[in-house]
Amino acid sequence: MLRKLFLSIFVCSTLVLNAQKDSTRQYNIGFNTGYGFVLPHSPVINFLANRHISQNEIYIEQQSFGKKAWQNRYSLPSIGILISKFDLKNKKHIGQTYTFSPYLKFRLTKGNRFNLQFRPSIGLGYIEKPFEEDNNFKNSAIGSYINMFISISINGNLKLHKYLSLNAALNLSHLSNTGFKTPNLGFNMLSASTGIKYSIGRTNAIRRFAEEKLEAQKAYWQINTSVGLNEINPPNGKKYLAKALFLSRERKLNHKSTIGAGIDIFYNPAQRALLRQDSTFIGKGDNVQIALSVSHILHFGRLSFTGQISYYLKTENKELGNIYHVFGGRWAINERYNILFLGKTHIDKAEYVMIGFGLKLGHEK
Repeated sequence: MLRKLFLSIFVCSTLVLNAQKDSTRQYNIGFNTGYGFVLPHSPVINFLANRHISQNEIYIEQQSFGKKAWQNRYSLPSIGILISKFDLKNKKHIGQTYTFSPYLKFRLTKGNRFNLQFRPSIGLGYIEKPFEEDNNFKNSAIGSYINMFISISINGNLKLHKYLSLNAALNLSHLSNTGFKTPNLGFNMLSASTGIKYSIGRTNAIRRFAEEKLEAQKAYWQINTSVGLNEINPPNGKKYLAKALFLSRERKLNHKSTIGAGIDIFYNPAQRALLRQDSTFIGKGDNVQIALSVSHILHFGRLSFTGQISYYLKTENKELGNIYHVFGGRWAINERYNILFLGKTHIDKAEYVMIGFGLKLGHEK
């Protein structure tokens, strides 16, 4: 599920077209209400959430005006904050779910009266009644109050007045704690929504400029290191500190995109403990995982989003398979150093979230 969400984000982000408006108002506020269902990827989910769900959200966003180069590259996206409430129709075992997530909203079509928009968001979600061994053992989907929330949305926006617009959207959302605490099946939610948007603030002129084509760039080495916490069954057990080292050769293709290929090295004590539960005993050295990877990076000023697909050359945990994905963000401190926030998943199973530090060796030009 995480893989599908992030792949959709990267594909749709690269398809944005240039908008045609010459001016726009500074802020938008809006409200949407929706109806949908939880996608059943486990018998547990069928038991917990087998009825239609409701969704309500409010948001405020700021329209970009081209003051920074990356804003023009992505057709002047809006930058906003989304607050949502999901009712999964199981007050006894789940309760209400609340989410808070920043987002970017991209225009996919050129129209001024009507246009399609793509909105990826990532943030935090709170669930009222997670798994508790004594009081709520039937909720074996999520074991933590605080979770990661990821959502993508395709919106149709119809302008009714210079201040007022009508919206309709299709939303795909994911809520889980990414392996920080068991259980961690998570909820995948599909919904359709409609609502209104009101524009406020002064009208600003949009700045447009023709950006020079990027000169040919040299490849460079990127070294990233990160750590993450991982828990395995049974619930309320020990948390293990996973460590990762990424070495990649990267090259910037244009102002938007960078591609790379490299080698990943992981050491996760949770894997060794999990194998021991199945009577498979390995040494600490055998617990090292080694993989080859290819990556694509999208640049939004100092912030970058990276997507990586990798194949294990060496791993003792055969249950998860040999293919995994790493998705997340980089924040550039300067041209050489950056901070990382990454998630590692095996197809639809999240393993853990990592935070770390990156170093660029060499220069692009």
